Amino acid sequence: MISFRLAQPLGRPWPIHSGRYGCYGRYASLRRCISSERGLAFADERHPKRPQARNFSGGALEPSTEEVIQPGAHVFEFCKKYQVSFPSVLRRAQGVQLTPNPLLIGIMVSERHCFTKNVMKYLDKYEQAFTKTIFDIYIAKKQKPLWYSVFSVPITTPLPCREGARRLRHAFRDSLAARGYDRDGRKIAADDSIADLHGTVHLVCGDPKVACNVKFAELVKHTDKIVAGIERILARGKNGRFINAAQKNKGQPAKSAWRSMDRNKTKTQNRGWSK
Repeated sequence: MISFRLAQPLGRPWPIHSGRYGCYGRYASLRRCISSERGLAFADERHPKRPQARNFSGGALEPSTEEVIQPGAHVFEFCKKYQVSFPSVLRRAQGVQLTPNPLLIGIMVSERHCFTKNVMKYLDKYEQAFTKTIFDIYIAKKQKPLWYSVFSVPITTPLPCREGARRLRHAFRDSLAARGYDRDGRKIAADDSIADLHGTVHLVCGDPKVACNVKFAELVKHTDKIVAGIERILARGKNGRFINAAQKNKGQPAKSAWRSMDRNKTKTQNRGWSK
């Protein structure tokens, strides 16, 4: 905290005066500067800076997962009652070929409804104040057959990360509409054998700067391939069963996929530093 208290000099004030306050004013200004520096130093010691996130799997987007957090009985009871799973059941989508992939998009998919990774910190063994609110949010989401979330790997400042994720989410919704689905994954045409897309999709933008600068039409081309790929995995018929149930998605497990995204993040940072 900056102190504006005028310090009293020792002894009698100096007889020489220059300006309005003379030497006493310069002396008081010096004491204020010293007090300000000490206050800032003490503030830094009392409130140390948080370490910056270096890895995608251990950074701000994943403060805690079910591998670190031990969910309580109330969480397991909720998952059993409302059929909601943990993010560890997500797998890398098979059959989605994004070549070339300048945005370094990662696709994680599951036939189940899953929590997002940023809410796992509220699902501890002990019920927290915000846990009931999280449960209410996911109970309301159960009306939607398709759950999807889009986020960026934090390799740059927050603004490009948010903008890149927003553009990718917009393109994904446009691709859903182009294939005859609404934004919640329901099939609009009633005469089709597919009723909806049921499950969870996580899209990870590995290079948000490219997502901000690429043309939107090029971005939609990538999301068209993504929707076409996940349709074979998450499509359900009118009887509520998956159409391609025999073809199980045996993709890369979630933990290994996050490590692969960490490597892609490191490659992107090294490529930026070498320029």
